[in-house]
Amino acid sequence: MTDQTVTRRSLAGLALGAAAVAATPAVAQMRRGAMAMGNPTAGSWMDQVMAQHRAIDMLFMRLKQTRDNQMPMRTMLLKQLADTLTAHSVAEEVTLYPAIAQKNNVPKSDELYLEQSHAKVILNELDKMPKQGPAFITRLVALEAAIKEHVADEEGNAYPRLMAACSPAENAKMTADFRMHYQKHIV
Repeated sequence: MTDQTVTRRSLAGLALGAAAVAATPAVAQMRRGAMAMGNPTAGSWMDQVMAQHRAIDMLFMRLKQTRDNQMPMRTMLLKQLADTLTAHSVAEEVTLYPAIAQKNNVPKSDELYLEQSHAKVILNELDKMPKQGPAFITRLVALEAAIKEHVADEEGNAYPRLMAACSPAENAKMTADFRMHYQKHIV
C-alpha cells in the first residue's frame, strides 16, 4: 500500500489495538468488539471511539516519521489528522459529553470539552506554522501527548462509567448518534 492510497478507514483497520480499560465484563466485551473490528463507525459507541483513537494514534505515528523533504506527505497527513480529530471531537461533544453531564458528572464533561478545545488550538497552530524544521515536530509531539492523556482518561475512566450508568436503550441511541455525527463530519 502506498502512502497516497492509505485512507482514514484503512488506517483505523491497521492501527486498531486494545487499550487497557476497566475490568468490568461489559467493558471487556466492548474491548473485544473494538479489537475485532477496524471500522471507525462499527459496533457500539465505545467500539467506535476506540477504533477512532487507534486511527488517530496511527496518524500521529506516520506524521512523526515524515522528513522535512516530504512536505506533500506531511501536509496530507496533517489534513487527515485534523479531519479525523474534528469528526471525532464533534461526535463526542454532541453525543457523549452531554450524556456524561446528564449522568451527574458536569465537572468531567466540562474538563473533556476544555481539553478538546486546547487540542484544537494546537492543531490550528500546526496548520499555520512552517511544516519544516524541528519546531513543527516538537509542537506535533506536544499535541500527541495531550491527546494521549485525554484518551487514557476517556477509555479508562469516563467512558466505562458512562456506559455502565446508561441503560441498553440509552447506549443504543448514543451509538447511532455518535456514528451519525462522525460520518457527517468526516471528509
